[in-house]
Amino acid sequence: MGTYASQDNDFDYAFSFATSTGEHEWTFSLTYDSTDETYWSSPSVLQNISGSSGISHAVAYKNGSLLLGDPQNERVEVYESYINSAGFFTSGFYKVNRCSAYGVDEASGFGYSVVAVPNGAVVGAPYTSVGTSASGAGAIFGFNEVVTGGHGATGTASWGQYAYVTGSVVSGCFGCSLAKRFVSSTPIVSVAATGELGGTGKAYLYNGATLTFLNTVIPTGHNITRFGRSQAFSVANDIGYLAIGLSDGGTGKVNIYKESSAGANDYAF
Repeated sequence: MGTYASQDNDFDYAFSFATSTGEHEWTFSLTYDSTDETYWSSPSVLQNISGSSGISHAVAYKNGSLLLGDPQNERVEVYESYINSAGFFTSGFYKVNRCSAYGVDEASGFGYSVVAVPNGAVVGAPYTSVGTSASGAGAIFGFNEVVTGGHGATGTASWGQYAYVTGSVVSGCFGCSLAKRFVSSTPIVSVAATGELGGTGKAYLYNGATLTFLNTVIPTGHNITRFGRSQAFSVANDIGYLAIGLSDGGTGKVNIYKESSAGANDYAF
């Protein structure tokens, strides 16, 4: 076995291996490069939005609307982008409202997750208790930008709550993570419930504009826990793909689910 001196600057080693027949030859490369170059001449902060300690636990943006989830204080701060005289968004945001849960007495964790949809948002509150029989079942809340002075809004400006959906399983954490995609102009939102199915986890698909239930995504396999702890959509050739994070026997993994046809919302592994 070869030995090499310690390196503290740039280096580039290549180790080649081959069988006696010359088949299955492969190379292992070990490289370290460092540089002080940057494409940023003089970076600076354009705007610093500050507030309570939990204000940026979740962040979402769509069409000039910036939403900052604050589950520590059970709210979502809503900002809008400044618009110049030509009607284009400019750098910087101003606050328009503060949203909170309405209609559920024991809402908890509101703002833990949030996704922005056209003229609205979906907010997760995964520690919400539903009555006395489903502690920690979780919930999601839908807000519409054009609902002025509606429920769940602190101010009299836009962003009123129009609907909510609750989980039904004790410690199900329904709403702990959210992901969205679009089918034509319709937002599709995936809502994870990592505590359901005995801690295995489960995901639900909803119409993000109405909170109408569409379908479920259930993991297969053994020793799976926390299914849905993270997730994201992708689209290729109009076909949707949903990547969902999970733990498989203590090892972190991501399963990728695909719908059978464009807009079918029937994601399978």
